[in-house]
Amino acid sequence: MKKSQIQLRKALLWVLFFRVLLVTLSLGLTVVLEQGEVDLIHVPIQFLIIFAALIYIFTIFSTFLIKRLTYLKFFSCLQIIADILIASILILFTQSSQSIFTMLYFFPIICGAFLLHHKGGLLMASITTICYGAILYSEFAGISSYFVPGFESRLPNLETGLHHFAFFGVNFFLVAILSSFLAERLYRMETALTETSRDLDQLSHLYKQIFDDVSTGIVTVDGRGVITSFNRASEKITGYSSTEIAGRKLVDYLPQLYKEK
Repeated sequence: MKKSQIQLRKALLWVLFFRVLLVTLSLGLTVVLEQGEVDLIHVPIQFLIIFAALIYIFTIFSTFLIKRLTYLKFFSCLQIIADILIASILILFTQSSQSIFTMLYFFPIICGAFLLHHKGGLLMASITTICYGAILYSEFAGISSYFVPGFESRLPNLETGLHHFAFFGVNFFLVAILSSFLAERLYRMETALTETSRDLDQLSHLYKQIFDDVSTGIVTVDGRGVITSFNRASEKITGYSSTEIAGRKLVDYLPQLYKEK
């Protein structure tokens, strides 16, 4: 499996973990607030529990598939869209335009930018904006009352709905652009770090070849007088093997050489 696929798989597993964490915290906060005087949801709490259970089952099933799929980009895209739908349902059932959970939309947008890069972030921002616009239209047109019993619109006019849509829509795309920029910088840094590490490995290998093949005995020690390297010529001259003498004090094995030092 390619290294990029392995990294994508690990990142996607983290996305699923944070999905469960965010849903648990959001629904937990909803239940706590509902116990007070805050009229936050329009459905029985039992429905929220069932909703959370379905998300957990879906996430477990997705985790099972991740370990068996080889092409993960399309699967990642579906998972992030699922997060947008989950956030949309939660927002719809918690007062729509007045929902305190609208910020959950930023999570799939950021994930899209980091997992699928620039185009992925913009795609998720577009889907999120469409979903949020559909929620606002449903609230304004009275459609939400068919899905949410007892729902009352908090949008007195079309201008208010457009204000909500424009404000969050712009922020969705700003977050997508910023996340894409940071993801691109991170990707470049990882690539540069990988190339530097590979160059250092090659240089280390070349140094070891030269060090072992040179006919002159070479012994290196650190500041404490501990032997750090011992080439083949040194083995022939002293009769000690590198495995036997490495990590030992130079004065214990080659006291004359230590005095000369």
